[in-house]
Amino acid sequence: MSQVGTQPPANSSNNNNNKGLWGAVKKQGLKVGKRASVTTQKAKLRAEMMLVDNRIQNRKELFGVDLYDSLVIHAEQDPTFIIESETLDNIRGFFVTCFKDNKALLQKRALQQQRLVELDEQREVAYPKVPCETIGGQMKNGCKAANFARQETSCKAQKAMIEREMQVNKKKFGVDTYRLLCRLEDGDAKWLPSDRDVRFLYDQARRDIGELLVEKQQKIVSISLVGTANEKKELRTC
Repeated sequence: MSQVGTQPPANSSNNNNNKGLWGAVKKQGLKVGKRASVTTQKAKLRAEMMLVDNRIQNRKELFGVDLYDSLVIHAEQDPTFIIESETLDNIRGFFVTCFKDNKALLQKRALQQQRLVELDEQREVAYPKVPCETIGGQMKNGCKAANFARQETSCKAQKAMIEREMQVNKKKFGVDTYRLLCRLEDGDAKWLPSDRDVRFLYDQARRDIGELLVEKQQKIVSISLVGTANEKKELRTC
């Protein structure tokens, strides 16, 4: 009887090679995917950290607006407040700078407001009690109206710009004052404002910012853990 050989198919070795190659490609693809995932996670955490930093900056600026608005009332009512008041201990320089700058801006804003009043009065005089019936008269009044509107828009824009600049000054006052008060509180003397209202606003700001700093630190830790976890996974899969 003739024996039939049981030889493996000629392409079996090729299949094995293809499987091995595909496995290597797949494994490498998984590693690349893991790295991309970690990069994405870190980018997300860093973006969240930037948002926290913005919230911290905004809180310091809000502290400045609130503190300045509470102090400026006393400065306007009492001429000696800026020079003699213990309320301004250690922060007098910051407040005086902001107060003088904003006082000059208030004068500029008052001029723009006065100009708006004058334009309104001029409009009343410029237009007759009885509307013009001729086309020429209507066109003339239309040109006057456009001119008044243009001037009013310019004045209002100037007022808005001045008010924004005043707000910027208050915010800078808050950032500078907060930094100084923190340094004084954390120093050897452990100094805190003696004025009850100043102390209240400062304590509120420091508590809020402290919570935000904790949140930021948690994200910093998360970033380091994401990298560590990824490295451990890669070692296990190698």
